Amino acid sequence: MCVALPGQVVAIDPGSTAATVAYGAVERHVDLMMTPEVGVGDWVIVHSGFALRRIGSAEAADIRSILDDPVAACGR
Repeated sequence: MCVALPGQVVAIDPGSTAATVAYGAVERHVDLMMTPEVGVGDWVIVHSGFALRRIGSAEAADIRSILDDPVAACGR
């Protein structure tokens, strides 16, 4: 099973599709080829090093809470 993770764009390399995305305290390099509309501060869903789509901060928080505690998120 593969999971796409929400992260916040903290920097975009000028003249390229490369960006730095933060997942809490961890930062990773991500390709924005499929999401050229994304800017610094935006939240994105990332899978295999590619930002798949831009999401809102509320959706990012919901996904993070599910990943942090999946049992509680299911209401069990």
